[in-house]
Amino acid sequence: MEMIAYIIYLSIYLSIYLSIYLSDKECEREIERERERERERERRGERDKRRKRDNDREGFFFFANLVASIYLYETVFISILSFYLYLSIYLSIYQNLKTFFCLIHCDVYFLFFYFLFLLFCFLLFFALILSIFHSSFYNYFSIELFHFISFILSRISTHLYSPPGHNFFLVFFLYYDYCCRFVYIFPLSLLDFSFLLKPDTHL
Repeated sequence: MEMIAYIIYLSIYLSIYLSIYLSDKECEREIERERERERERERRGERDKRRKRDNDREGFFFFANLVASIYLYETVFISILSFYLYLSIYLSIYQNLKTFFCLIHCDVYFLFFYFLFLLFCFLLFFALILSIFHSSFYNYFSIELFHFISFILSRISTHLYSPPGHNFFLVFFLYYDYCCRFVYIFPLSLLDFSFLLKPDTHL
């Protein structure tokens, strides 16, 4: 009887221990599955965040490239206007001096103003090349410096000689250049547009 009672007690003890062991293993497997699901959710969340971040970055660089392209075309357009302004300035100054001094042979004055005209054309072309290939604050400053010189020369030419339509062109040039440029070009010129145009090399 004692042997039978001992076997029954041992079987009950083993069954209880086995049930506890199996339940503990089941709990461990459930915890592991929960951790795996959590890691999967984190990976899915990271993929979503990465996808959203990539979309935002693509949108930003699309806008940056658009602004840089606008700046480039605007620079070319304003440089063409500047070229016409320089031409009108020097032709008007030369014509006024020729009329004022009643010079029949003015080869010296012609060579002098022709040399200045070529010099400013070279400086304008140099500033345009800088603005295209570098597009930084220093190039903006150089372009504004040449525009300031053109403003001074245009005021001189306006006092010396004012052909029809010259004042209207001068007002249009100044308002376009110094109003539109300070609205959106000056803040963006503090950035390097080579960074905006080449995003892959900076990420």
